[in-house]
Amino acid sequence: MKALNSALKLVELGVFVLLGAVATQQWSRRRGRERGWLAATFLTLAAVVVAGRFTADKPDLSTYQVVTRLLVLLIVAFPFCLFRFTAAFREPSRWVTRAGNGLTIALVVSTLAIARFPFVTEKRSAVFQAYVVLLVIQWTFLLLTVAFGLWQGGNGKPTVTRRRMKTLSLGSIGLAAALVISAASGSPGAHPLAEAITAMFAIVSAPLFLLGFAPPGIVLVLWRRPEIAKMRIAQAGLIGALTPHDVATVLLPSLAAIVGASAAVLATSDGEVVGSYALSEADAPRLAQHVASGSTRPFREGEVTTAVALQEGHIALQSTPFTPYFGREEFELLRAIAAIADLAISRSRLTADRIAVAEDLREANDALRNFVAVASHDLRTPIAVIKGYTTALRNDWSQQSDEEKLEFIATIDRQTNHLARLVDDLLTLSKLDADALQPVVEAVQLARVVDDVVQDVVQGATEVSLAIGRDVVVSADKDHTYRILRNYVENALKYGAVPIEITASQRDGMVEVCIADAGKGVPDEFAVRLFEKFARASTSSQKGRTGTGLGLSIVKGLAQAGGGNAWYEPNQPHGSRFLVSFRAAKGDS
Repeated sequence: MKALNSALKLVELGVFVLLGAVATQQWSRRRGRERGWLAATFLTLAAVVVAGRFTADKPDLSTYQVVTRLLVLLIVAFPFCLFRFTAAFREPSRWVTRAGNGLTIALVVSTLAIARFPFVTEKRSAVFQAYVVLLVIQWTFLLLTVAFGLWQGGNGKPTVTRRRMKTLSLGSIGLAAALVISAASGSPGAHPLAEAITAMFAIVSAPLFLLGFAPPGIVLVLWRRPEIAKMRIAQAGLIGALTPHDVATVLLPSLAAIVGASAAVLATSDGEVVGSYALSEADAPRLAQHVASGSTRPFREGEVTTAVALQEGHIALQSTPFTPYFGREEFELLRAIAAIADLAISRSRLTADRIAVAEDLREANDALRNFVAVASHDLRTPIAVIKGYTTALRNDWSQQSDEEKLEFIATIDRQTNHLARLVDDLLTLSKLDADALQPVVEAVQLARVVDDVVQDVVQGATEVSLAIGRDVVVSADKDHTYRILRNYVENALKYGAVPIEITASQRDGMVEVCIADAGKGVPDEFAVRLFEKFARASTSSQKGRTGTGLGLSIVKGLAQAGGGNAWYEPNQPHGSRFLVSFRAAKGDS
């Protein structure tokens, strides 16, 4: 048994010195509060094992009391350093912190105040037994607190993070058990079996600690299989993403699962949200702006924000403080996926551009088809009438009476005017589309233009009322104003019903003119596209009253070219209200 214990102590010495060396190397390569406490933890434990190895067999040394006292202080420091390691991620409750600090301070004071430490072969006094009990309580309390915190913190985390935290937890439990067995066995060497069991618990805990804070690459590969599968799913989903929002929808849940994030957002470089995961509509832009601003403050209490840079933005993830330390390799995996996400976003934008171009081409094709329809009917019809009547006049001039000739000429004149208006509409529309229409802005007395429209269009209708003051002056193109109002009044007479009311009101530097009728109104399904080019209703109420569908589109274009707007509202209790706004002339607002 003695030979076994010697061998176990030698192994114990080797593994804990290795732990101290690895922890110190990690801290030197990547500084940080967590790695600093971890290095202090295992350097302390290595120092305890080394010092114990070289002082246990020399009880007659004059420096025994000093060396033993320093050794015990290192033993006291070990669980406290490990406790501070876990507290660096998430501070425990106030009472746990106070209890841990209080027990450690009490032990340090007791260690310095105790009269003398007995030799290995001496019987322990009652005071020293009480001191040993206090030491066991401190070790057990702190190590079990660490074990519980790490075990609980690992729940719900990705495989690598979860297993690293839980192996550290098991290592803490193993060392706590070793101390309890050692303390219960009495003086060292008194119970060789207990000493062997204590050494084995300590030795077994060492690889658990090593797996927890410095797992070998082969172990990481085996542990990471579920996350690799999730990464492949994400990559496959990115292939079919057609828009940046699709990329976010596919990518963010997978990334959150890989690194154990509670929430994620994909945003542009200026903080505009492309997509989010597990965030409310209010929190998503706040998190994006929080990361874009470069703030170091936590976005949520008790969580940390990690940003992964993209070519034209970033991915921000909310996770527990344990995740960046224990899931560092997963974040490297995340950055690899982010590179693929960049390609997917670029491809989706190209696809979106192609779709937009295709939509523009479709709209242009529809416009061309509508134009051809207008040209084939609305242009051909008056031309055919004009040609027919001029041919009749030429062939039968001598046989026709003067009344018939005048009637033919009047018909030709009407069709010529209609053709001229139609050509003018098409030319005006082409100028509006090319943004080449330059209004001639002047002070226009609105009431006079309305009078001209009523006189030219209404032609004796008595149920048209005007409520426009003679002092209302707008800053507009006079010809455009006449054309807009004439179109509105003609539509009211053609598609609506009397009485017709023409009113004007002023607000916010604009003059709004309203032409209201008492007809059936515009169907809801047609109202949304009322001012679009070539828009024509197909309801039964419009039979025999077809137009080119250009009038209201031109009205809106002319109004906007002059700095105003044109729109439609239902009239109450029935009918239509067509409105247009003009800029009020200076001094008339």
